[in-house]
Amino acid sequence: MIQTFSNVATLLSLYSPLSSLLSSSQYHQYATHQRKVLHITLLIWKNSKYYNTPKRLCVLIRKVCNAIINRCCSFLSGKAILGKITDWENIKDAQTIVDELQQILNAAKSFKGAYEEYKQIANAECPRNPWKIQRKSLFTRLDNFLERCVDNLNIAQTVVQFSQLADIEIGGTQGKVLSVAAQAVWSDFQHLTERFLEVDYDLMDVTADGFASDFYYFRQSVKELERRTFCDSSSLYIYYIFSCLGYVP
Repeated sequence: MIQTFSNVATLLSLYSPLSSLLSSSQYHQYATHQRKVLHITLLIWKNSKYYNTPKRLCVLIRKVCNAIINRCCSFLSGKAILGKITDWENIKDAQTIVDELQQILNAAKSFKGAYEEYKQIANAECPRNPWKIQRKSLFTRLDNFLERCVDNLNIAQTVVQFSQLADIEIGGTQGKVLSVAAQAVWSDFQHLTERFLEVDYDLMDVTADGFASDFYYFRQSVKELERRTFCDSSSLYIYYIFSCLGYVP
């Protein structure tokens, strides 16, 4: 009974910093809230009689990771991503998805960095009871989420790059032919991206098994579009266009 009450009191001490972390609406505040959570975790490790074991710490860090993932997904869902990257009339707004995904990546990565910092402090201040837990045991799901964010970032960046073909009009004797070729590539890319509208999962859901094959198909198809753009008979002209736009495949 004493151990139960002690554990409840221990977990209640994390309520305030965790609430602040999960209610934060600003990415730049995440690092501060994460450090507060880890600071309380370290105090628990140093002072608790029952909650300072590797098993308890592992469960706690995993739960914090899950909370961070859920909060990041509430900031930006797969539906929101698709809404921006397939809104062809306002496709320039797809850059906002690139920016948001980069912010989410930074916010999620910062927790791993802060954990390493506090691990070193714990090991120095508690040499008889250091934080000896394999990173893989703690961050498997968070690492999967980071990988998914990187893949979605790749999709969004590719959309932004190819969208520069949308309004291209080329002058000169070969202008019409080259403009038609560029528009054909853009049209095929639009159809390729719209395939994601047909999937039955959320792009940010790390448990969705179908994403890996769909993303692989997307990347392979993009490579084929790049081949058409840069290796066909008009490659010198089209390559020049893309180079001026800052796109290098």
